[in-house]
Amino acid sequence: MAGAKKTTTKRTTATARKKSAATSTHVPRPKPPRSAREAAAIARAFERVRGLCLALDGVYEKEAWSEATFRVERGKMFLMFADNHHDDGRVAFWCMSTTDSREAWLGMAPDRFFVPPYVGPSGWVGMRIDGDVPWDMAAEVIAEGHRLAAPQTAPRRARTATLGPGAPRRGKR
Repeated sequence: MAGAKKTTTKRTTATARKKSAATSTHVPRPKPPRSAREAAAIARAFERVRGLCLALDGVYEKEAWSEATFRVERGKMFLMFADNHHDDGRVAFWCMSTTDSREAWLGMAPDRFFVPPYVGPSGWVGMRIDGDVPWDMAAEVIAEGHRLAAPQTAPRRARTATLGPGAPRRGKR
């Protein structure tokens, strides 16, 4: 047996994912019973939020945790739908925010805004989107979340401004 090669089984990432998905115990939570009118109003509110998000630069939608999430370049999430999350009874979205902004929103409309679980300590704010929604407020919250999540790119300065007009140039000509 000296010199015999030991064979190992190498599982690919795709195979591992398939096995993980097959053995997953995640079952999406059922939504509470709603009338057709309530369900239609919630669907319209979600579509309005979706439209506000997708109108911003570099935003795309991705499903996670059985809910729609909105992300910017490099996958940074800034908004998540939350329809009866862990049976809390709220139809809302959670959005990235600063702690100061969140406290201001909570002070202005405590029945509309709340501190969401998990991400609340990081400054995120939750906004209920049932009933008569103040869409101008929703647009402000969403725009702030997008601004915070978007990659910060420094404006490029001209080489002459950096090195001065008489500085030698580097690189190929």
